[in-house]
Amino acid sequence: MFDIITFGSATNDIFLKTGKDFKFGQKVLVNDLEIFTGGGGVNTASTFKKQGLKTAYVGLVGLDEAGLRIKKELASSAKFLKQTGKTAQSFIISPHGKERTILIYRGACHFMKEVPFKKIKKTKWFYIAPLHLETLKLLKPLVIFAKENNIKIALNPSQEQLKEKSFLEIIKEIDFLLLNRTEADLLPKDFIEKCSGIIAITNARKPSFILKGNDCFKVFANNISFVEKTGAGDAFGAGFVAGLLKKNDIEYAIRLATSNAEACIKEVGAQNGLLNQKDKLSKVKIQKI
Repeated sequence: MFDIITFGSATNDIFLKTGKDFKFGQKVLVNDLEIFTGGGGVNTASTFKKQGLKTAYVGLVGLDEAGLRIKKELASSAKFLKQTGKTAQSFIISPHGKERTILIYRGACHFMKEVPFKKIKKTKWFYIAPLHLETLKLLKPLVIFAKENNIKIALNPSQEQLKEKSFLEIIKEIDFLLLNRTEADLLPKDFIEKCSGIIAITNARKPSFILKGNDCFKVFANNISFVEKTGAGDAFGAGFVAGLLKKNDIEYAIRLATSNAEACIKEVGAQNGLLNQKDKLSKVKIQKI
């Protein structure tokens, strides 16, 4: 029996730091270069594993060096990982003092068409990170399968998923829905009433809101400096679900989610700062409104 199985992207993240004078169309000096594994499916699996939960990732990586590295780092969580084609790549360009630019190459993970349903029945939760391209078609079958097998569902949808006509049809089946403010604004105003589970709406450094039935929690972000924001959303969502799995307490889940996201952005790489189960949690101001 697994505690949780994750779905979503598996990428090779290349972080490039440049000077202030970065411009396209000319040679640009790169001041620093770092390479780490990333992608929503793999990032969330990393949090769950570090929190001591029995975890598996279902997805694809390439038949290349990056794919082998992702498989090695997933270790015991790679039971349902397959290799084909080329690994997806993200180039995160961070000019000094300016907003980052991310260049994305859609690789193997975005073209998964089949899920080993017979092998993944015995789990408590599915965590579905943002899906793109071919994998978009897997959302509804995953939700139907989960409900048929009493598996709870956490969903952090991509903007492509939000625009699918079928999205509002399945939202009532979701046990934990994670959105940022931009994503929430893409949905009809009554989407909150359609979702019977917990809804988390994050808003960068502004307060986040956690909705559960008639209860609403306002969560204030701590004023901390950050090094790199990549993976913060995955860290928050996975931290929240890990909190529910470990204590089934919404305020503990909020604290773990917030602490994990804060730890994530203190280091370059979406997984390097993630909390282990023995790490202390941050003090988080939570107001029930």
